[in-house]
Amino acid sequence: MYNNVLLIDDSNIDREVTSVYLNDLGADTVQHAKNGEIASRILATETFELIICDVDMPVCDGLDFLRKLASIDKSVPILMISSIAQGFSQSVVLMANQLGFKHVNFLQKPFCIDTLEETLQSLKLSESIKPTGLDDDFQLHDLLTALYRNQIVNYYQKKVATESEKTVGYEVLSRFEHPIQGTIPAARFLTDELPTSFYCQLFLLSLEKAIRYWKRNGTDVSFSINAPPDIFVNPGMVNSIIDLVESFDFDFDQIIIEITEGRSYLLDSAFLYAFNKLSLVGVKFSIDDFGDDHATFRKLANLSFHELKISRQLLLAGNEDEKTYALIKNIVSVCRELNIQTVAEGVENHDLLRLAQELKFDICQGFLLGKPSPEIERSN
Repeated sequence: MYNNVLLIDDSNIDREVTSVYLNDLGADTVQHAKNGEIASRILATETFELIICDVDMPVCDGLDFLRKLASIDKSVPILMISSIAQGFSQSVVLMANQLGFKHVNFLQKPFCIDTLEETLQSLKLSESIKPTGLDDDFQLHDLLTALYRNQIVNYYQKKVATESEKTVGYEVLSRFEHPIQGTIPAARFLTDELPTSFYCQLFLLSLEKAIRYWKRNGTDVSFSINAPPDIFVNPGMVNSIIDLVESFDFDFDQIIIEITEGRSYLLDSAFLYAFNKLSLVGVKFSIDDFGDDHATFRKLANLSFHELKISRQLLLAGNEDEKTYALIKNIVSVCRELNIQTVAEGVENHDLLRLAQELKFDICQGFLLGKPSPEIERSN
């Protein structure tokens, strides 16, 4: 998993226990430091595949160490640990992200080897999603060329009923099959800087590919597909979607359009027209990443959404903080009253699956239940 680890903790006992765990998980070298000051001196001459750092230490604590490390190496994966930071783990991770660290996770002490292994697997996964040393500066021309060379393809991730564990749908995810860099996930090439016209083309082509695939395989569950709300500013977009679906004689009610909450949008006339027009023919709508930047209950109250997806970040916070847990519990309860399905996103370990079951989410989605794939399970 990780062969060369720097472990920073002022507790000798905790360092020894964690070191044994790491060795059992395959680490060849675990170097110890009892505070951030010593660790900074070590990093002046050595590099590591992973840094594990306690938050609370008497000399140069984990927060001060992160600020020091930001001027040394922002690429190294970080696992922050603490026995007293219950309730603000997300703000610690957010601080690290704001400092420029891309691969950060948090683990509450004390922990067992199984929990450590799951956390490190999640951290390793975040690295594989964004490989280092690759050029992320994709120009619009490059992406348009890739689009029409069929290099931007659909992957599908299953959505599973929480109680029955039956597959109830799939989410359509874009992947760039780059001729040199390999398979690149959407987060690395789809940015807010791209024009709305590109997203319109991407949405229609992804929708067509999904419909063709569903028809060819005789799949009877729904699929959801992401759509930045900006695309509905295009006056012809709604008719293009309807014409496309009708041309394949495809059921509108098998399509769920996920409106990404991470992109701010207003309930303006263009969006409301698209929402109402497409709802009228049977298309369902979902609020994606609820709990991130622009989430608002106003949209739940005013519009007949079919589904609400709780973001992984909010779910992780709910697993550690009683107030967030209570908030999520009430959101799920309100959605049940409004006949809105709830989806727990980013279920990557058994702790989050148990949390989703305990909170009575309708659906779960995440790497624990199924990784994105260009193929889906064939219907019986």
